[in-house]
Formats: sequence, C-alpha cells, structure tokens
Amino acid sequence: QIADLGATAVAAAVGGHDELTSLDLGMNAIGDDGASALAQSLTASTSLLTLELGRNQVCEKGGTALAECLRGQTTLRRLGLDNNALRDQGVIALTRLAQHDNRTISSLGADDNMAHEALFSALIKAISLNIRKPARIKYKYNPAAYHLRNRIRH
Repeated sequence: QIADLGATAVAAAVGGHDELTSLDLGMNAIGDDGASALAQSLTASTSLLTLELGRNQVCEKGGTALAECLRGQTTLRRLGLDNNALRDQGVIALTRLAQHDNRTISSLGADDNMAHEALFSALIKAISLNIRKPARIKYKYNPAAYHLRNRIRH
C-alpha cells in the first residue's frame, strides 16, 4: 500500500510521459491528497486510457479534484473509483465530468461510495436528458441505487 505519499511520487514520475496508457493503483490506501496529485499530473496526458483508483480512501475532496483536473483531458476512457468514500459531492462532480465536461469517458465506476439522494437526482436528470455519454455508469451499492432502478423501470 503506497498511500498518499506514494501516489504523489507516482504522480511525479508519470506526469508528462505519453507512453502510459493504463494506471491501476487500486487497493493502495490512497486518499484525497494522492488522488489530487495524480489528477494534476495526468491532466496533460495524451495517451492515458484507463485510470483505476478503486478500493482506496478517496473522499469528496479527492473526487472533486479529479473531476476538476480531468476536465480538459481528451484520452481517458475509463475512470474507476469503486469502493471509495466519494459521497454525494464527489460522485456528482465525476458524473458531470463524464457527461458534460469530458466527452471521452465512456465508463465511470462509482460503486459503493456512500452516495445518497444527490447522486440519485443527478443520474435521473442525466437519464431524462437522454445523455448517451458515458456509455456506462456503475453505481451499485450506493443507498440511492435501489430507488434509481425502480424509477427507471417506470
């Protein structure tokens, strides 16, 4: 487990390297500071297709920082943040990123992130507007997911 300090070192090492297409740092106890450092270093990447940060300790601050830093990123296709603690604001920021600010993301993993009603509202709005991007938003095991599933069926 590399935690925030290790993620910051990785961020410094990978920033500006256009050969990197996939970065998987899942299960490394990375928190908000590490996620923010990674996002800033990858903003200008022209090759990164997949960023996996699942099963870490990224909270609202880190999720929002990722969303802000990845707005102009044009190559990222998959952002995996399952099993963190993004809560409502972090998940909403990332959902907006994938739907409006970054048209290249086609898969956003947000399972099990302790998001509630605000996530539910954002996803319902996106579905009602018939937004086709992202192609896949994972949101299982959030308290609002069961309400969303029932609302979509009706």
